[in-house]
Amino acid sequence: NGHIQADSTGLRIPDFRLLTPHSEIALQADARPEWMENPEQGGLNARLDARIGKQDVLLLMGKDLPEAFLRDYPFRPLLLQAETAGNLTRMNVTRVRTELPGAFALEGSGELRHPTDSLRREIRLGLRMQTGDLNFLKSLAGLMPDAKIAIPDSMRLNADFGLRADALSARLDVEEGSGSLKADARYDLGTEAYGAEI
Repeated sequence: NGHIQADSTGLRIPDFRLLTPHSEIALQADARPEWMENPEQGGLNARLDARIGKQDVLLLMGKDLPEAFLRDYPFRPLLLQAETAGNLTRMNVTRVRTELPGAFALEGSGELRHPTDSLRREIRLGLRMQTGDLNFLKSLAGLMPDAKIAIPDSMRLNADFGLRADALSARLDVEEGSGSLKADARYDLGTEAYGAEI
């Protein structure tokens, strides 16, 4: 439910909500008239808030999921938040947050410049993640719940991703207890050349 307002000053979606018995998704957006005529000009501001229940998450993941995963996936809502502002010349992703309480929390932000132009595009995205109990994921890898393999909890992950024209780059920093892992990787979408250091 919700409504849309459109006139000579722009397009506004003050409060649009999608409800299911288990989930709620809310969207707010405001577009200037210049953006409506040319998405490379003017401005678009948008905010998304969502609480997606376990039943709907599993429905979106499709059929043929292991019984152990269906049973062990936490019975808590998946929380999503996202805020963007700009246009197709420059778009700021001011906030992205995804959290499954008790399992993980991920935050990020970034910037996109000319994302639809393969020669001028430049994308930067930074992510930070804190994990909790992720052992419910073992069944997706074909491991039995009582397998003597555990996914470490309390991991901290920092990642930076970039794309400039065809040059893709990634930097990863993972810490768990007294251990750490650092990695840098590069890949060219045009030549398929790649490199990595760990």
